Amino acid sequence: MLKLKEVLVDLNAAQEDLAQAVDLSCMAVVHLVDHNLWPGSFDRKSLEGRIVRFLAQRGANVHVIGSAFEEVDADA
Repeated sequence: MLKLKEVLVDLNAAQEDLAQAVDLSCMAVVHLVDHNLWPGSFDRKSLEGRIVRFLAQRGANVHVIGSAFEEVDADA
């Protein structure tokens, strides 16, 4: 799981909001957030940039944004 999931919760942003903002399906966001599976139909760096912009618009600081793509243990 990516820390992005926790970041979205902390920002009170639904995964559906992220999906709409970055032009992905909700299922693609679930795969990304829960399993670190990036959609093959998008350039990863470009998609990361769009996610970063979404997080910044929601008020995330630089430290939070910088850690959003780290993997964390879902059972921890």
